[in-house]
Amino acid sequence: MTLYGLVSSFYNQKAAVHAALRDNIDTRTALEELRVLVSQSNAYIAGRKNAKLAPNRMLLQSIALYLTDLLKTFGAIEGAEPIGFPVGTNGQNVDLESTVMPYLKVLSDFREGVRKIAREQKVTEVLSLCDMVRDETLPELGVRLEDHEGLPTVVKLVDRETLLKEKEEKKKMAKLAKMKIPPSEIFRSETDKYSTFDETGFPTHDADGKEISKGQTKKLRKLYEAQEKLYKEYLDSMQNGS
Repeated sequence: MTLYGLVSSFYNQKAAVHAALRDNIDTRTALEELRVLVSQSNAYIAGRKNAKLAPNRMLLQSIALYLTDLLKTFGAIEGAEPIGFPVGTNGQNVDLESTVMPYLKVLSDFREGVRKIAREQKVTEVLSLCDMVRDETLPELGVRLEDHEGLPTVVKLVDRETLLKEKEEKKKMAKLAKMKIPPSEIFRSETDKYSTFDETGFPTHDADGKEISKGQTKKLRKLYEAQEKLYKEYLDSMQNGS
């Protein structure tokens, strides 16, 4: 979806909604046209992300204002906020996004600065902590961080249960991806750590060409055997059709 395509769609969907409401207030058709507009807006945003380009915020804001205004007209949204769904607290409508987003943006910018330094200094432990904040800590609070190479991190407020379900699904997918790796391949990609392997793919020398110590070999053997077990489970599941 291009910028021109989304602009054209915006005008077309507005006209279609107008026609539907004039036709005996056909709200079902009007809502379907709004759904199409939302889908096309998401497609435009996804396309810009893939191209590592920022979307046209003015256009997206105009669409969001239009959608919110219509949903207010239909009685789906109450409150004075111009965009989005307010969160009710003690009988009052609170624009949660406007309240917390400045703080989340500060956190996101700080995290991005830390990640940049950690990548430059090759401090993998710090990078892991930054990932933990994104993947473990913030989802529990209903916050999603989306990292995109070459673009600023995107901060979104999302329903906590939705994020937790996504997290569990990612864990399942990660486990499945790991299960598919033959044990003979798990170390071969780590060329920054190992330089020589035996016929089974087990590392025998480190990146500097030195023979791996017995203690390290014992640790690696445990990892190798664990991967053998995972890979066998995967092959068995494929044979059983599960």
